[in-house]
Formats: sequence, structure tokens, C-alpha cells
Amino acid sequence: DLTLQHDEQKVLLNGILSNAESDQLNILFKDFNLSSLNGITKPLGITMSGAMNGNLEINSLFKSPYFIANLQTNPILYNQLPIGKLSLKANYDQNANIVHLDSKIDDGNKSITLAGTYNIKEEEDKINLKASLKNTDLILFQPFLKSLVSNLQGRVHGELDIKGNIDKPKI
Repeated sequence: DLTLQHDEQKVLLNGILSNAESDQLNILFKDFNLSSLNGITKPLGITMSGAMNGNLEINSLFKSPYFIANLQTNPILYNQLPIGKLSLKANYDQNANIVHLDSKIDDGNKSITLAGTYNIKEEEDKINLKASLKNTDLILFQPFLKSLVSNLQGRVHGELDIKGNIDKPKI
């Protein structure tokens, strides 16, 4: 057991990381300040603020890793833009070796939902996700499209299918 705490925020770590497939690490977040991640995200052109609560379970990290998550945030500022509250759930089906994902960022009349599966055993087409964008600010995508476009403005509404692999998604 390891607890990291600063003021009101806490991260509790409990578990074992080894080569055994049955070993797991449980991470509990309580009022975790998302700006603590800016050291990692800022080189990507992303800064965040807000607080996160929930738990993350990491299994078989060194063999065939998979995650189970139940995370929520208060309203997030993403590059100084309010984007809403995040709710993320990911569950692993051991029999099928599939992770089921259900996530949503909601800010009243603006939202982004992402739902579907990640197939651990597949070599190709591991991802099968559907994204729904409702009145979403285009500027959110600027850090990911900076080599293609700049100065994105406006809002988007639509549906996306995302398939393939994490390193080469097909949208």
C-alpha cells in the first residue's frame, strides 16, 4: 500500500506488479488534480485542469496488460476551454478478451461520447469504437491535427466510426 497526498488530493496504490498474469495494481483517485499531468501532456500541446475521482485497475502489466476503470471528473478546462465533466467506464471480459469502453464528456448542450470495444487478442483491428460529437468545439482537436491544419474554429456535430489499431486508427 502506498498513498500519495497533497492537500485534498490523494492517489492510493495497492497491489503487485510482476510477471505473473494474475497480479494487479489498484489505483484510487480522490480529488486528483488533472494539472498534475501537464508535465506529460504539455509537450503534446495540451494543458488540463479539474479534479478526478474513481478507480483504475491494471492487470497483467508485463504479459498482456488490460485495464478496468471507473473514473469521473468535475468540469475540465482543456487548453483553457471548458469542455465539461468526464465519465469513463472500462470493463474487461476475460472470456472474450475484450475491453468494453463507455465514456462521455458532457457540458450541457455540448458533448462527446465514445463507446465500443478493444479486442486484446486481435493482431489487426483491435479497436471498434463509435464517437458522437454534439456541438463540439473544433479547437479541441488542434493538438492532434497541428501538422495538418492550424487555427481551427467553429463547432462540429456528427458520428465517427474508429477501427484499426491505436497507432494507426481508421476513422
